[in-house]
Amino acid sequence: METTLYKAFAVCEKGLEDISIRELGELIDVKATVHGTLVFFDVKKLDDLCFLCYKSQSIRRVGLLLSSFEFKEVEDIEKNFLTLDLSRVKDKTTMIECSRNGEHEFKSVDVEQALGKIVIEKGGRASYKNAEVIFYVHIEDNACTIGIDFVGFDMAIRDYKVFSHAASLKGTIAYGIVRIAGYDGKQLVVSTFTKGGIIEIEAALFILGKAVNYYRKDKFAFWKLNEFAEKDATEFFEKYDKESKKKIKMRGISIDLRDVTAGKKNAKIAGVERAITFSRIENDWMDIKFGDKEIDILIAQPIGKEFKELFYQADYVAKKVVVVTTGQSCIEDAKKFGFLVVEERVLERGQGKLLIQVFGKT
Repeated sequence: METTLYKAFAVCEKGLEDISIRELGELIDVKATVHGTLVFFDVKKLDDLCFLCYKSQSIRRVGLLLSSFEFKEVEDIEKNFLTLDLSRVKDKTTMIECSRNGEHEFKSVDVEQALGKIVIEKGGRASYKNAEVIFYVHIEDNACTIGIDFVGFDMAIRDYKVFSHAASLKGTIAYGIVRIAGYDGKQLVVSTFTKGGIIEIEAALFILGKAVNYYRKDKFAFWKLNEFAEKDATEFFEKYDKESKKKIKMRGISIDLRDVTAGKKNAKIAGVERAITFSRIENDWMDIKFGDKEIDILIAQPIGKEFKELFYQADYVAKKVVVVTTGQSCIEDAKKFGFLVVEERVLERGQGKLLIQVFGKT
């Protein structure tokens, strides 16, 4: 008997697509292919997509794939949309959400309005809040993907991130840094220049197996789809809530007490406060607070003038250093203290870029 496969897609951070593919394999045991900032994969049951909404730390959106094609004009998108099975919109409140990357002669709202008219013609009712069916349209250059959104919000925006910092990272990017660093829960990780504790919290959630959306179980868009409308959110996710009790070694430090306090508060909201120690420590005191090569992974978000001091301290206390900057390389400063870059990648963050550099000892 043949097994029905559902085609699905997920939206990733640009530059972290490989991290998302790895996470998909770990969470639901699938192989995925990358096209731009999307990954495509097949699942045997729709529950797998719900699980990704609940647990994935690298993905921004998850959807049931309806169509993926190349286009030239908005009219091409309309024509493709008309070929889809739109029976589920009849008598349902429906929303079109379009995300667009690249240079185009139209705006996202133009696509949303054009497809919204078709939905109304098919018996649906337009809605901008609490829609029962959300069509997610992802446009990247001349490629268009249309699907049913299972999430309903941008998963990169974490609900625990209440006490923020101007330079704090999105949760998806912070998680990606943790995976790039090679953290497996056994090493001592110290995050210096901590900015709201985002990196530390994502690391703790990952190692402890706690769902990143544990406290918004009932917020997902898929609950309004016919396939899940009668299910109870708490019972549905109960089988996934097997949080590890293992102890991990995770420190967040900063010279600024406000950053330390923000990290503590955010970690408490995320439910991982017992797994992380936040301390006010000046960076030039690390060689006093930590022993010779005591830190397995040192993660830092410094600014230019702090590079030299960072590697001076790391030379004594750290085995590996992961530096995150807004594009400024620190390779020359690292070389002076015997550190060589072993991995480097550029991530897009809004209109800017992030440079991630991983250093090891020679």
